[in-house]
Amino acid sequence: MGFFNFGEKMEIEPTHIWKKYEKGIDYLTRKRLIDRTTKSWNFFVGKQWEGLESGGEELPFFNFIHPNIMRKVTTIYSNKMAVNYTDMEGRTDMQPVYDRLQQMFSNDWEKANEDVLMRQTLKEAAITGDGIQYFGSGNMEDVQTLQNTSILYGDESETNIQKQPYIIIHQRETVASVRKQAELNGIPEEDIQLIIPDQLTENVVGNRQEVNEDMSSSASKVTTLIYMCKRDGIVHVAKCTKNVIYEEEHPIQTTLPDGTPGKGLTRYPVLKLSWEDYPNDARGVSQVEQLIPNQIEINKTLARRSMTTKLTAYPRLAYDSNIRNPEALQKVGAPIEVQTGGVSSVSQMISYLNPAQSSGEPKLLTDDLLEITQELSGSGDTTMGNIDLQRVAASAIIAVNDKAESMHDETVAKLEMFVEDMANLWVELWQVYHPEGLTVIMQKTETLPAVDPVTGEEKLGPDGLPIMETRSVDVPVKITSEQLDELKPRTRIDVSKDNSFTREAAQTVLDGFLEKGHITPEEYVQIVPDTSPVPKAALENVFKRRKEQQAQMQPQMPPQEQAMPPQGA
Repeated sequence: MGFFNFGEKMEIEPTHIWKKYEKGIDYLTRKRLIDRTTKSWNFFVGKQWEGLESGGEELPFFNFIHPNIMRKVTTIYSNKMAVNYTDMEGRTDMQPVYDRLQQMFSNDWEKANEDVLMRQTLKEAAITGDGIQYFGSGNMEDVQTLQNTSILYGDESETNIQKQPYIIIHQRETVASVRKQAELNGIPEEDIQLIIPDQLTENVVGNRQEVNEDMSSSASKVTTLIYMCKRDGIVHVAKCTKNVIYEEEHPIQTTLPDGTPGKGLTRYPVLKLSWEDYPNDARGVSQVEQLIPNQIEINKTLARRSMTTKLTAYPRLAYDSNIRNPEALQKVGAPIEVQTGGVSSVSQMISYLNPAQSSGEPKLLTDDLLEITQELSGSGDTTMGNIDLQRVAASAIIAVNDKAESMHDETVAKLEMFVEDMANLWVELWQVYHPEGLTVIMQKTETLPAVDPVTGEEKLGPDGLPIMETRSVDVPVKITSEQLDELKPRTRIDVSKDNSFTREAAQTVLDGFLEKGHITPEEYVQIVPDTSPVPKAALENVFKRRKEQQAQMQPQMPPQEQAMPPQGA
């Protein structure tokens, strides 16, 4: 195998890509996707009276959308996904390579911080309809989460992202960084100078105010496009601004030593998770958008109740305009100067209006809207976890939650498919971006001399020999380029529950085994998971020191006595 390069470049005009971009933005504008997405984010984060002229008064609201969405995200992500690679043709001799790929996947999962990004992707899907991740290079640490409005499709009616004729990702980058990329790509200086700032922020969701508004500053930004398409089954990519293509279109493909094309990327390095699908629409359906009408009605009713309470629920002072110093009415014990003007009694000039009786219907409407909306959206008391944990066993809570969470089974299946697509994409990225082979750090259990953590010297026993211990060590293992080429993986995703209730139930079972003597304390500490409240590491150290002390206290026979044959032999 040769080194990775960009393959044969193709000449293409920036206007060719920019026209496709403008066509996509026009579609999003007509569909009002940018405004709807911004509105969904506002209602999720609590900006629920955004844009309302209220005379400076902060109006009340009940934000039930945020806990609703976060509960669903947490519930769905409690289904942990484990990736298993096997050979599609059933070749057993390749299984050790797939075992290394599983370790490689775990390593890159941690590098990409996917435990956090997956939650973010799920939350994006619930709020906007789509959660998207983009892997722009062979380095998994460069993964980006994209807004649904920052990606444009060649066919907006195609739900399968891998069948799109082309994909455009638009983003805002500093002029200095784009010019640097152009320079590294060998773009002529006169073309680099055409990379200039712009203020095309109308298509940006959320905060559109950039930090530096000085158009002459190097920190000013320009809209850049990443254009991807497939030619002969291989992904091609180009990058441009409105005026300049600063990375010419090229295939993502290796080159063999004889100069012929090698392995190429067949999948777009983009993964999409839609919360709900709509027929013939590449865009998912937002969960938040469905809740906004009820949220608005609850907020309006609450605001009306608040205003009515302010106006009618408290006694109000009424006085005759003939009172010469009305400000004295607000001072304790101050004299009030009155001019009766024919009025026979002061009580006829000053009086309190009693609070008015208000109807309880508005409160009933608010409560009914809130309760019914939560129940219909799967965020009622049971599914939200509002259970008396002191009176219910963990196993019973698991059973109740499993029944309530069954309505999320489709989303869990989509998450499983998302992780499976990620596992298959990563195999191709490893093959294309590492044609020379891969080095995987594997953990192996070996018996090695014990080392003093302070001095770094080997620990010796009473006999002067090193004390041996079993521990896990990191061992680099090579996956050759030939093995990468031969890969034909079949991916299986194993799903398991992992939340506080399942961990508590497992802990109860282990505690029962220990109490009944089915396992020893040492075995208990080995089995208990790292997430358990049991101080596993501290107990392991206690048992280790106890074992060392017992070894030192055992009487040792002198060597000459061990070698002496028994009498009469």
